[in-house]
Amino acid sequence: MLTCREVTEQTNDLIDGRLGFWPAMKVRMHLLACKHCRAFVRQMRAVVRLIDQYGYTLPPMEPGEDLLDAFRRRPSSAQK
Repeated sequence: MLTCREVTEQTNDLIDGRLGFWPAMKVRMHLLACKHCRAFVRQMRAVVRLIDQYGYTLPPMEPGEDLLDAFRRRPSSAQK
C-alpha cells in the first residue's frame, strides 16, 4: 500500500486524471483506509473547483519598487 506522502505527491495527477489505471487504484485503496488522506484529497478537489469557478491569475513576476527599495536599504553582511 502507498504511504501518505506518496498519496499527497500523486493527488494532483489523480484529480487531473493523469494517473494510469493501477496507480489510481493504489491511491484509491489507500484512501479507503486513511481518513487523513481522504480529507486532503477532498480539500484539494475543493481548491481546484474554486480556481476553475473564480479563476486565478498569478501576480506579476516583477517585484514592486517598494520591495526593491527595501532590499537595497537593508544592511549587507559585509557591513556587519
